[in-house]
Amino acid sequence: MKKIFIYIFSSIVLVACSSDDNPAPQPEPPVVVSPPTAASLVFPENNSLCTEAKNLTGNPGEANRTYTISFRWTGVVDNIYEISLTNEADNTVRNESITATTTDVVLDIDGIIPGAKYNWQVVASKSGTTETAESNEQTFTAAGIAEISFAPNPATANNPKQNAALAATTSVTLDWTGKDDDNDIREYDVYFGEDNPPATKIETTIDNTITTKDVTVASNKLYFWRIITRDEAGNESSSAIFKFAVQ
Repeated sequence: MKKIFIYIFSSIVLVACSSDDNPAPQPEPPVVVSPPTAASLVFPENNSLCTEAKNLTGNPGEANRTYTISFRWTGVVDNIYEISLTNEADNTVRNESITATTTDVVLDIDGIIPGAKYNWQVVASKSGTTETAESNEQTFTAAGIAEISFAPNPATANNPKQNAALAATTSVTLDWTGKDDDNDIREYDVYFGEDNPPATKIETTIDNTITTKDVTVASNKLYFWRIITRDEAGNESSSAIFKFAVQ
């Protein structure tokens, strides 16, 4: 009987020790998602006359011409921002959304009516929480067409076309088209090379009539190029990055 008792007691001690060596897994603590941060509005400034615009629609003398304004604010990467833009004249509201990929958030909104007064506000949200954060509300007046120096439109590629595959050669003529709503393009900067994006400026044209540039190339190479268009007021725009291969 004594031996049986000792055996049972030893087994209990062994089981107890084994349990201490392998404790049961603890549940993961819940993930707490912090609320989004309110955007800090940058442009257009509050109570300002907005004279920075681009992409003027229509032709001179036509009614209902509109343009595009680049709204800017400071935010947080991966936050979702919804801008609310209200025309004070008729209380029409436009809502546009963007997910921030940088802290300097830029959203182009077209259809801006020259001379109209607008209110705008940005609401921030983020994944994992239903909470939102509202910015302050700001007011601006869209300048009349005559009061704006429009930035040039991005240049488009004529030759080589985007993703073109060229036969073996040692020289290629880059050819592009520039456009500006004010018709005051001054010059073009030409960037070209094997890096993406191309970082080497190979020429600044002497006037706005030059829209071609000869470059030296080699077989079995991939090349990238882009054009910076600059107007008389110093406004500028960058084209897309164009790519072509030489076989």
